[in-house]
Amino acid sequence: MEKERTRILVLYHSQSGHTERMATAVAEGVASVGDAEVVLKRAGAATLDDLLACSGLAIGTPETFGYMSGMVKDFFDRTYTGAQDRVFRKPYVVFISAGNDGSGALNAVERIAQGYKLKKV
Repeated sequence: MEKERTRILVLYHSQSGHTERMATAVAEGVASVGDAEVVLKRAGAATLDDLLACSGLAIGTPETFGYMSGMVKDFFDRTYTGAQDRVFRKPYVVFISAGNDGSGALNAVERIAQGYKLKKV
């Protein structure tokens, strides 16, 4: 029996290009380790199916007014109901492009991830 391949969703939003460059670097890093499959998607294009199909996810956002970007929040809003009880303890990491310390965006993502019952790694 063949082992299921690990699929990592690298989900991000970027307006200036900074977070996009970070997302590309994260995706390249994941791809360089073992035989993981990487799905790199802008938050606006990512779907519930992408979330359900991944083994884990990396969430990239700029810090906007001390919060995550609106498009990352939109992804969470669009997928929450369909993901409930289907992503329990799915691992996630967060990367943030920020002029300040990024703590506002990080706190916001972590609060939402807790509602999804994702597992921070």
